[in-house]
Amino acid sequence: MASPMETGGNPTEKLMIEPSDHKISEKVQQIHSPDDREIDTQLILRIIEDILHSATPVGMQGAMPEKTIPADAETSMLDALSYVVNKIYFEMTHEFLSNGDEHATTLSMLEILSNYSWDAKLVLLLAAFVLYYAEFWFPVKNQSSSKLAQKMDFLRKVPETDVLKERLGVLTDLIMAILDLVQFIILFRKLPPETLGNVPAFSAFSNAVPIAVYRAIRGVLICVAYIAHLTAIDNEHSPSSAQGGEQNVSTSKKDKIKIAHFRHTPSSAEDWNGRVSTLTDNIRKTNEHLKKQLTSCDKYLEDKKQNDAYNELVGTFESDGGTLDKFLNALLIVKENELPLFDFDGKQKVNFDCLKYKQVFFLISGLHDDSMELDALSLTYNKWKEFISEVPLEIVWIPILEGGSETKDIISSERLNKWRWLSVSSLELIDQRVLRFVREKFHYEKLPILVAMDDQGKVVNPNALHIMIAWTFRGFPYTTMKEKTEWEVQRFRLQQLMAEWDFDHAYWMGEDEHIIVYGGVDMEWIRNFTTKARQIAQANNIEFEMLYVGKSGKTSEQEKMKTLLDTIEKENLSKFYLGKEFIWFFWVRLLSMLFSKINVQLHDDHDPLIQLVEKLMIYDRIGTWALFGKGSDISLTARGPEALKILENFEAWKQDVGTDHLHFLDAFKKQYDQQIIGADHPCCTLDIHDTSRTPKNVLCPECSRSMEQQSIFSCSHD
Repeated sequence: MASPMETGGNPTEKLMIEPSDHKISEKVQQIHSPDDREIDTQLILRIIEDILHSATPVGMQGAMPEKTIPADAETSMLDALSYVVNKIYFEMTHEFLSNGDEHATTLSMLEILSNYSWDAKLVLLLAAFVLYYAEFWFPVKNQSSSKLAQKMDFLRKVPETDVLKERLGVLTDLIMAILDLVQFIILFRKLPPETLGNVPAFSAFSNAVPIAVYRAIRGVLICVAYIAHLTAIDNEHSPSSAQGGEQNVSTSKKDKIKIAHFRHTPSSAEDWNGRVSTLTDNIRKTNEHLKKQLTSCDKYLEDKKQNDAYNELVGTFESDGGTLDKFLNALLIVKENELPLFDFDGKQKVNFDCLKYKQVFFLISGLHDDSMELDALSLTYNKWKEFISEVPLEIVWIPILEGGSETKDIISSERLNKWRWLSVSSLELIDQRVLRFVREKFHYEKLPILVAMDDQGKVVNPNALHIMIAWTFRGFPYTTMKEKTEWEVQRFRLQQLMAEWDFDHAYWMGEDEHIIVYGGVDMEWIRNFTTKARQIAQANNIEFEMLYVGKSGKTSEQEKMKTLLDTIEKENLSKFYLGKEFIWFFWVRLLSMLFSKINVQLHDDHDPLIQLVEKLMIYDRIGTWALFGKGSDISLTARGPEALKILENFEAWKQDVGTDHLHFLDAFKKQYDQQIIGADHPCCTLDIHDTSRTPKNVLCPECSRSMEQQSIFSCSHD
């Protein structure tokens, strides 16, 4: 008896067998001499499974599957195989039951089946067995409805159904294990040996097949012997025999031969069940081994398929003679008559023609990504469509399905209402090679990126997301060169804090007057600060305007600002303020400026813009703040409490203010610097969630020393 197979994580582990089994395997392999004949093993197997299900009485079918035979089944092929099936039937029901030699009979049947493939051997063997199996069960299942079944039952005297159910339950398990084994071998034969020839799992499966087939044939013989033994023993101990009455016809000479042979075998149901169960476990372990090899082979083939497809995609992407159209067709393999894109603006599916003669951007983000960067991009893109619709520009969204997500809906009602770009129409178009491509070639990790492409299918900016948000219209065509040039030639001005289309604020900020931009959500500070600033301006004939820009934060925090904005408007605390729909955009755009400079490697700790952005982000996190400027120039960015305190002490330093209005800012800055130096203040913390774009070095806006970088773990439920 073969020892149990070792279990473990290695999919190419060997099937553990006894030394004697090695000799058997070699013998089986010597007998195996397949020719070119092919049979439909799946069809025969379906017939076998259907007979098993139909023959077994209701209530005893257990795991016996029910199959439907196709109407167009190839009957000519079945006719040609009837001879060998009947020959095997005779071998197992006459020769074997007469001599009882399982090993010799197994080799004999392998000789009969030598010219067939491994899977064909087993299905033909099972075809012969189900004839015997159905012959045994027919009178039991049909004795109440068929006179023929009643007469057969009278002659054979099969035990009661309840007895059979108790005794033959393990037989079903063995048959099912053999059926599973056949399926594994059928699947194995479909694998391409020319591709898998050097794969260890393929060799491991091949090496295990001969002994597996041998065990399966012996398993079928055990089933035949058990059924014959059960009938013979039951008849031998029937009441008529025990009482010396007339011998039942069923205890014929043939049955006595069976009984005589099986005297040395287990005689009780428990012993038979134990033997069958042991063999079933052995075959199941063989099946586990074969399944691991199949899984490993399938994985190898799938990996190779994906790798070949990926290399083909990369080849198209990197070829000199490529075009955007070729790249799109290689990236998204579209079926005939399938529309690959969905137009959120037109709310309909479209083809690639809508991208002709346009600069195309691929937006890559998580399927359920609802970051404010995407909202900012959507707002910028919508404004572009509104003001510069004649410029050929299009965004195509490639959503990435996060691991573990069950939602596969690309088009949601919420996105339909706010997005106007295009999207891949189905997640099925985004297979493994596409996911690998966007990660390796577009360098996508988890945060949204916007890859700018030209009409030749070449990347002109690996991530134009931040230049589009930061520079809006002026950044077109959003190439890396354009992004770098804009930062190099443009002097940072106060107006750059406003979006390009924010004409109202950009207009008055361009005038020659004092400007105060302030933020925070402390209503008491806002009221005191704006009131005191207005009083000083009126008393000293200083002209300035104030702009409230709120606070950064998530959508839920922005909702809380509505009441605050209503109060500012009602009490006329500030002539200008950003509406709730633009406050969040101000802060996202501010951060995009920082990321844009990092993107083109122009981050400089002494850059005025970098210093301003970092300081505003730090002060926003602490609480309230105020930025003072005149015209296009920024004079000072101050903490809110300190700025208010200096204004409240204006009488103590107003003599420093000259007739020139600019001297007011100089005097204010002098007082602020004196107050800040040496004063205790909260620790400065710059919070940048995108670690891939974190500056290498950041100077503290208070003391100009390098800030220490630390890891922060946070949980967001919004």
